[in-house]
Amino acid sequence: MFNTNTVNAKLTLKETVQLDEDTSYYFVCNEQVKCSGAQYSWDYTAEGDAVTVTGINVHERNYDGETYYDINATLAEERIVYTDEAFAQAISSLLNMEVDYTEQGMQDYGLVSMEA
Repeated sequence: MFNTNTVNAKLTLKETVQLDEDTSYYFVCNEQVKCSGAQYSWDYTAEGDAVTVTGINVHERNYDGETYYDINATLAEERIVYTDEAFAQAISSLLNMEVDYTEQGMQDYGLVSMEA
């Protein structure tokens, strides 16, 4: 189960929604992340580019005795951030859990789709 008490103090829990066995946690923040430019040739970010994370949503789903986490990070900028290692590390640090990107087709301008 996701523990909201272990997230970084830079995140503020705004809302928790319980629906059956699933729980969604909505955090707000104003965290600037400097990108590394280290990604798989998508050319979305370059070393030194910065984006501002304004919110992180964690959706905890329970299925067949397993727990899955869908994570969406909202950006202030209309940017696509995909496969940038520094960004994934920053979100992992904020949530105190290891996260990674979902597939490319789930990314959008100003919204980063991830999972844990």
